[in-house]
Amino acid sequence: MQGIKGVLNRMKEAFGVETFSDLADKLEVSSSSIDSWRARGSVPEKNILKTSQMCGVSSEWLLNGGNLKSKQEKSSQETITINFYHDTTAAAGYGCINGDELPEPLEISRSFLSNILGLKVFKNLDIIGVQGDSMEPFISNGEYVIVERTDEARNNEIVIANVNGEVYVKRLLRDPFQKWVKLISTNKSYEDIMLKDDELQYINIIGVVRAKFRPF
Repeated sequence: MQGIKGVLNRMKEAFGVETFSDLADKLEVSSSSIDSWRARGSVPEKNILKTSQMCGVSSEWLLNGGNLKSKQEKSSQETITINFYHDTTAAAGYGCINGDELPEPLEISRSFLSNILGLKVFKNLDIIGVQGDSMEPFISNGEYVIVERTDEARNNEIVIANVNGEVYVKRLLRDPFQKWVKLISTNKSYEDIMLKDDELQYINIIGVVRAKFRPF
């Protein structure tokens, strides 16, 4: 741990204040408390942790210094933010209508996404549930998929598609001249969804499925 002066200065920097009095206000302690920390040469651990949590900086940086920007950049490189929609589902079957739902942002290890789930893209990602068995054995009822939000999908990719207000997860096949689009089920018990001519205005590709997992 570096000297008390450096620690307190970094705490002020984290809060964006210039005086010990302002720092005391942020921590909801008295100015005399900070004077006592300076006198004994240390800050109570609970106040270090409080600063870390309130300001989004590491306790290590507060205590030992270094380059704050590089630590923040390293942290952002190690985790990926994915929007998790608790109640939004795509139907592997007959269609599912979803309302507007605010997502919960999740911080997930980049290493886990890459090494365990095989993910190769790390931007514009959502997690939604799948209902139905029309995409078995590729995707089963109750599994979750990680979707890259994009309207640019290639033939044979598994997509999330909105068809006239109903949301499906299907394999995409379309004519290169945009004369027709077919959404294919891997379970042959289900008929494909065929759209052509004027019907094409009713389909909107929301994203491409990049990974799947099943919660316990």
